[in-house]
Amino acid sequence: MLVYDAKNKMLINNGLDAHNAYGLLGTKPIIVIDVYEHAYYTDYGSKRAGYIDAFLENINWMIANKRLARGVDRRL
Repeated sequence: MLVYDAKNKMLINNGLDAHNAYGLLGTKPIIVIDVYEHAYYTDYGSKRAGYIDAFLENINWMIANKRLARGVDRRL
């Protein structure tokens, strides 16, 4: 997860071991990728790197920038 931390006014990259634990309170998600096998195995088999490459190639940076701007401009 790439999140914006409004309190510290910074971006944070955070890897989570579980979907429901260790979230970052007070942050706004900017870009999130699921790298558990269930997310990519049907299309990529065991090739996680190909899945990640395709994900990065298809990020809509205009939307990511809008999310960041909203996080910077507003209190979360």
